[in-house]
Amino acid sequence: MDEPTVGIDPQSRNHIIQSIKKLTKMGSTIIYISHYMEEIEEICTRILIMDQGRVIAKGTKEELKALMTSDKRVVVELSTANYTVVDNIKKLSGVKDAFVNGTELTVISQKNSKNLNGIINHVSESSEIISLNVELCLVPRTLKKLLRGIL
Repeated sequence: MDEPTVGIDPQSRNHIIQSIKKLTKMGSTIIYISHYMEEIEEICTRILIMDQGRVIAKGTKEELKALMTSDKRVVVELSTANYTVVDNIKKLSGVKDAFVNGTELTVISQKNSKNLNGIINHVSESSEIISLNVELCLVPRTLKKLLRGIL
């Protein structure tokens, strides 16, 4: 599939992604081409990155993240929406960005920054934490470095 979600409304995009996931669970192999890294992370188990017809990286999500990641993503589901906590979290060491969407707080930090306790402390002062997930994220900046041969 070559860029199947480009120009598609969100509901149709979600249907396409869910259908692909269902096919893979049934044992199908899907070749999926996309520039949308969040789709690649959600759908693919093996990733191949090409530049001008040349394979420049390949592996599982975890293998590529270990090679290329400079950021981690902390996603906290809150009991209630809390927009005021973002300013304090952005002041923590290593935090690159923070934003709230409904009751979900997302914080992007440098991979090795030790700020998780600070994030939890700021959040728990004003909201109950329902769930918390920390993951490494592929970021376009690291792909650019890879394309230039730095990694």
